[in-house]
Amino acid sequence: MMSVAEISYKIGKYSKNLKDANERLDESTEPLAILLIKKAFEE
Repeated sequence: MMSVAEISYKIGKYSKNLKDANERLDESTEPLAILLIKKAFEE
């Protein structure tokens, strides 16, 4: 089990990088969304 200090550090690190993480998520999910839309129109 993680200590409070470890959890706090991870939360702080995550919060600090939240914007970058969201941008990476958008970049990785956008092509998937486009593929799903294309597939829907093909049927």
